[in-house]
Amino acid sequence: MMMLIFVGLLFIAVGGYGFFRQRCFFKRAIMLRAVVVEWERCGYKALWAPVAKFEFDGQIRRVSGTYYSNRPPKIGSQIWVGVNPDNIQEARIKQNGETVLYAALLLSGILIILFSIPLSAIEL
Repeated sequence: MMMLIFVGLLFIAVGGYGFFRQRCFFKRAIMLRAVVVEWERCGYKALWAPVAKFEFDGQIRRVSGTYYSNRPPKIGSQIWVGVNPDNIQEARIKQNGETVLYAALLLSGILIILFSIPLSAIEL
């Protein structure tokens, strides 16, 4: 059961770190509207990430999403992009799926630990 608790703690650590890191970035980022111009495919799998174009500081820039989905994003749709005010070369697409992924990891870790503690008490 100690292994199960370790896995739960690992899920909590990864989910919490990702959620916190993403939240901190978008909290201080300059938020801009962008247009999806194409999509990237993840290798040979049917997973897609948006590639968006936006204007910042008088220049047209492109940014790729980091969260892949099984539905290709709609070309021409508008999405939000965050630009780091301290490093304007760093931009990220705000994707709800990424937030859901981190929250799911966090919740899974909590549930694993909650269910493994009573099981470890039974084994004693």
